[in-house]
Amino acid sequence: MLFTNVIYAQNGILLIDEIETSLHYKYFEEILTFLFRVADKFNVQIFISTHSSETINAILKVANTRNFISTTKIYTLRQNEERTLCRELSGTEALNSIVDFGFEVRD
Repeated sequence: MLFTNVIYAQNGILLIDEIETSLHYKYFEEILTFLFRVADKFNVQIFISTHSSETINAILKVANTRNFISTTKIYTLRQNEERTLCRELSGTEALNSIVDFGFEVRD
């Protein structure tokens, strides 16, 4: 169903909430590689939400391998007493922070 939705979203966008639900983490990279290949073929921009650091790491690894890390963005949201704060990292910044400093993107 996931890949069919990419085709239905041709020349548009696809929103995926918690992609890791009911997927075993050891298959993330394979699934994401195929998903991104199909999305590229059908000109679909994908927005993925997740709380999983394993999923974020897999997305960044696949994006780096497929040479679109520079167009990948990571957004984190945090709420304090007054408002919701948003932080944007480029895929390159996020990947470098993880590799160089063991950075937890979700924090």
